Amino acid sequence: MREILPNFQLAMKQLKSFLFLLLILAHCSGLVFAADRVALVIGNSKYEHLGTLPNTLNDAQSISASLKDMGYETTTLIDASDVVFRRELRNFSIKSSNASLAVVFYAGHGAQVNGENYLLPIDVEAPKRESDIRLSSIKVDDVINSIQAKTKVIFLDACRDNPALVKSLASGRGAYRGGLAPANGSSVDSAGAGIFIAYATDAGSVALDSIGKENSPFTSALLTHMHKSMSIDDMFSMVTRDVRQTTKNAQRPYKYASLDGVVCLTANCKSNINKTDELIDKEGSLSNKKFVLFNSGLDPKVLTYIDPTSIEKIGSKVKYTVKYVYQEPPKFGSPEAVVNIQEWVVDCKSDKGTNYQGRSFDAAGKLFSEFQSGLPELVTLAIELKSGSLGWSANQLACNQNLSHPSFLQEDLESLKWKRIMTLDHGGAIYFSEKSVSKKGDDIELLGKIIFPLTPIGEINSKYSYGTGYDGQSDTPKVRTLITRVTINCAKQTHSQMPDYFFDESNSLVAYSRYLPDFAKVLKIEAGPVKMVADLLCH
Repeated sequence: MREILPNFQLAMKQLKSFLFLLLILAHCSGLVFAADRVALVIGNSKYEHLGTLPNTLNDAQSISASLKDMGYETTTLIDASDVVFRRELRNFSIKSSNASLAVVFYAGHGAQVNGENYLLPIDVEAPKRESDIRLSSIKVDDVINSIQAKTKVIFLDACRDNPALVKSLASGRGAYRGGLAPANGSSVDSAGAGIFIAYATDAGSVALDSIGKENSPFTSALLTHMHKSMSIDDMFSMVTRDVRQTTKNAQRPYKYASLDGVVCLTANCKSNINKTDELIDKEGSLSNKKFVLFNSGLDPKVLTYIDPTSIEKIGSKVKYTVKYVYQEPPKFGSPEAVVNIQEWVVDCKSDKGTNYQGRSFDAAGKLFSEFQSGLPELVTLAIELKSGSLGWSANQLACNQNLSHPSFLQEDLESLKWKRIMTLDHGGAIYFSEKSVSKKGDDIELLGKIIFPLTPIGEINSKYSYGTGYDGQSDTPKVRTLITRVTINCAKQTHSQMPDYFFDESNSLVAYSRYLPDFAKVLKIEAGPVKMVADLLCH
């Protein structure tokens, strides 16, 4: 027994030495202690020369706690000076070298200089020149390129602003409307890595600090959805929806993504949220849009819609949303893409535009593919919209509010005091609105109305001999009422009219006339309803 004990003690001593050596080797190689998912969270609030941002401290601490709960090895920096900022970035670069996913969250001041974005440490001096920012701030591209993980995710809840061009930044996360530059894929190292960059708001906008609340709108939405088991694209769509609703569209998050496959912030990942949620939550979704049919007639057959509520002026430009529903496989692109939703921006003066964002859905309503080529304020308008084309017709609707949303749509259609002037064989009737009649010299303007039995607009001509421009097209919306604005010239005995507007049984606008380019055509008054009205009103 006395002989065995020394041998046993010697063996245990050797084993301990071996294990200690193994731990040292493992630590040096990074094979054991390297976390699979790492995070760096920065919250800069108390700027020495730029005032204080009220929410960034809370934002950083809340995000840090959430990431730790999700299993991330998280480093948190609060009020980081230039020296501390750069030192911790170097440390994070080493830590991320063996990680599959690295997340960086930044809340604080940011700036754009010559198309490049910078994060401002708290000891940055109030810049007098743009070069002051370049020399004393952290370049976002350098942060991204320093990360060694397979997938890099960056959240920037920063002012999209250039403090060199404003007197003070203390009132919010920026007041100058210049904004941060959109991410440039050519300036970041994407070799062997996936990249997802999320901005709290788009170019030319301010990322709100929500004084009086615990977190900013962007961080609040991120905290709500980042722990959910879904792709980061789906998660960000839900964040975008919440921020737009909270800020009443004053702040619209923006992303740049170059990912290989599905990426999730959570350990358990679903490639897509279910169909119903997808259609509800996806920005620009099918269910949340009020699409109106217009000018369809492409080959292969396609129903083309515009969302009048999406029309938004940007100086001389205007942006809007259109939807294409293919009734046959498209000539270009994947045959699985049954529905395409595209965001367009056009110049109303030059009739030039481009589609800067798009999403395609398959027959089941599931998101099939998507693209984004930049921000509407910055993209090049490379497509010339020729007169009479589909794009030109959409441009006319978007650039002329009196076409896409005429004043009579603001009223209850039943309150316009309709007077019947003719009963039709199909049981419908033709009316004009006494309340709408107005005189301008020799011209008389009024609203006319036709009532149909509830019928798909593609069948109106074949059943009731009224041309709509959608003759023979299937899967068209059902219409019950047509309303048009007519101008009668009593002296010349001519008339012209605006496009026809078609409504369903609940008086919701569902289609414009396909003959949009010809709406101003002047015609001689002949026998029929227009002559009956002219005879009544011109004397």
